This record gives sequence, structure tokens and C-alpha cells, in this order.
Amino acid sequence: MMTEPSTSRDSIHCDELAPELDIIISRVLGTYCRGVDRRDWDLVRAAFHSDAIDDHGVFVGSVDQMIEWMQDRHQGISSSLHVLGQSYRRLISPDTVVAESYCVAYQTHGSAGLGSEPVQVQVRCRYLDRIVCRDGHWRIARRTVVFESQMQETGIPIPDGTGGSRDLTDPSYSLLATGTVER
Repeated sequence: MMTEPSTSRDSIHCDELAPELDIIISRVLGTYCRGVDRRDWDLVRAAFHSDAIDDHGVFVGSVDQMIEWMQDRHQGISSSLHVLGQSYRRLISPDTVVAESYCVAYQTHGSAGLGSEPVQVQVRCRYLDRIVCRDGHWRIARRTVVFESQMQETGIPIPDGTGGSRDLTDPSYSLLATGTVER
């Protein structure tokens, strides 16, 4: 008796990513997050193909337009930390992966009218990405951000000399360049 191949969403198919490709896709997603958190706009740009489209809901446009929008938006954000969670990825052709990645972004904004204390904002969202390989480079070709919820609370200052910076003076850059952390 012949049976049809399983079409269950839980079954294992040939469209699963090879471990090497999974690592590459994780690196693309992480490059974007690191770039935003450090305000390293060249790093953000490196996560996208030049003709990519980003849809953040309140903003839809090209990579250059997105970076311009982010530069303006992030002027009032003194701290940013994107944390990626689970990511469901599927290879839909030899050069195209689609991915749904969960993210929580923690950001410290100025007082926002709540007195002199900074405001901590936690944004819970998902990135719906089409990641394409062109000329040997895997990058995001299309991103849609789906927002799930947000939370706001008053923050407390971190101890002097222990924080990072949102530019190339962040200690992570010296670690990655020289192998040591310099503050």
C-alpha cells in the first residue's frame, strides 16, 4: 500500500537549512541588530541588498531611506539592545531563505515628558525576512516588522564607566579589532 508523503508542518523536509547556511543567516540577522545598537549605519547597510525594502509599519522604504529614518529616530535613544530569539527559517529556492525571527529591543529614551528620568522601552516584534544570495553574498532583500507589544517604564542609571556607547568608541570594537577590551 502506497502512502502520500507527509505534508505536516512538523515533518522534516529537504527545504531545511544546512547548518552552514543557518549560521550565515544568523550572522546576517545579528549584523543588522549590532549595527542598529551601535548606530553603525554601514553595518546595518551590510545586512541588506542595495535594492532591499524595509517595512517597519510606520516607515516603508529603501535601505538608504531606512537608515536616514533610523539616524533621525535614534538621536534621542541613548541605549539600544536587540535580542534575537527563536527563528523559523525555510529554504524556498537554492538562493532564497525566508525567516520569521523573534526580537525584543530594549531602548533607553530621553525623559519623554516624564520628568528627568530616562524612559525604558521594550518592543516585542518579529522580523519577516526574505534573505537572498546574490554574487555570493546572503543579505536581506525584503523585511517586514510585525509588532506584538510594547512596554514602557522609568529607568535607573547604570554605574559610571560601565556602559557602552552607540558609536565606534564602544568597547566591543576594540575587542573585535585587537582581542582586548579598552574603556
